[in-house]
Amino acid sequence: SYNLTQTGANDAVGEFTRKFRGSGGSYKAIWSNALMFGKFSAGISIGGLFGKFDYERSVSFPTAITAYDNSFTSSYSMRGFYTKLGVIYLTTLNKADVEDKDKNVAPRLLSIGMTYKPNISISTIQDVTNVSVQNLGSRIYGDTVLVATGLEGSGLLPGEIGLGVSYFGGHDFGLSLDYRKTFWSKYRSDVVPEQFSDTYRLAAGGFWRPDYNDINNFLNRVSYRLGVYFEQDPRLINGERISSKGITLGMGMPLSWQRKFSNLDIGVTIGTRSVQNVLSETFAKLTFGFTFNDSNWFIKRKFD
Repeated sequence: SYNLTQTGANDAVGEFTRKFRGSGGSYKAIWSNALMFGKFSAGISIGGLFGKFDYERSVSFPTAITAYDNSFTSSYSMRGFYTKLGVIYLTTLNKADVEDKDKNVAPRLLSIGMTYKPNISISTIQDVTNVSVQNLGSRIYGDTVLVATGLEGSGLLPGEIGLGVSYFGGHDFGLSLDYRKTFWSKYRSDVVPEQFSDTYRLAAGGFWRPDYNDINNFLNRVSYRLGVYFEQDPRLINGERISSKGITLGMGMPLSWQRKFSNLDIGVTIGTRSVQNVLSETFAKLTFGFTFNDSNWFIKRKFD
């Protein structure tokens, strides 16, 4: 969603006003499942991708009576089929100590994972209206330049691969490194034709928990998280790539109710997005997440 206005003037037409508006978005409805084979786990996510977008561009000339004000509107819907695959290798580094069943020994785990999302083929239906209007005060002249509805098209959203490795030192701390590459050069759309470049995102982070077993001090059981990231934007401005970097801070708070454990997660991201001599932006983002665990759903009842 955006709504931008630009004003200016020149010798030919005097004052002018440009407006840019946009709304809409895309959504995914996904079903996911996974299976474990020894130290390996493999999973799949499939589902539908759909959405609707509305765009408007206009230019008007308040002081040039003979000039035509122009408005260009476009609305389109899209749909496609979404697929994502993943595999994880998980091993216990101190397996011999854990098998001794010493309650004071927590498992030290190493996890290596990979994800793959193929290109998504989409179909689109577009409506377009372009109108010019001349306001002479006593009379208004209008000219509909173009009206087209139900225009069918197609497109291709980019695929993606991801690699990650994590180390968990028992319940006390963990470290992770994540890399993701998106093949934006494969992007294609009859509705929004653009030329993009491949991008990547590199992130690293970890958590620390003072004492997982301390039932008397809530703050000792909280996970304190810290991370950094660097990523690229597929768009280019004056031949320069937009890049973003930032730092993330978070807390994972365990909640207990009727011997069931859930988590409340709070995170803050502070970052910058910039292109040399063109764009510089500083932003902050606050996120909340809640994980609800109720194992009673999976208990087979003996009596109804």
